[in-house]
Amino acid sequence: MNVGICILPCKDPILLNESDYSIEIKNDSIFSDLLYLGQADIPYRRGAELYFQAPLKKYTMDIDKKKNAHIKFSANATIGNCNFYIKVYSNGSASIYITLQQGKSINFLGELNMRREETESL
Repeated sequence: MNVGICILPCKDPILLNESDYSIEIKNDSIFSDLLYLGQADIPYRRGAELYFQAPLKKYTMDIDKKKNAHIKFSANATIGNCNFYIKVYSNGSASIYITLQQGKSINFLGELNMRREETESL
């Protein structure tokens, strides 16, 4: 899932380069490459709070009547436990809301990236 907008409480939305920021859920893990402005509002780079790979905990997914997917899970990041709520709309757009054990909560808007992994038969 590529993200294009970062929304912090009491701040103007920040437009992002969608090719630089994303999250991927694969098997039982999350691969997060998201911008986090933290307490000091200074952009962190690789190795900081929301750049991590971790196992998913308490994963649930429901589909509503409008075919929107509601995904909830938690994961341990560098700063502690993060709770994710992702809503993927039927048109492929997505909203990602993250509450952090420490630090500000953050919201992202983006698009679902439907990559097909092709395998070659031997």
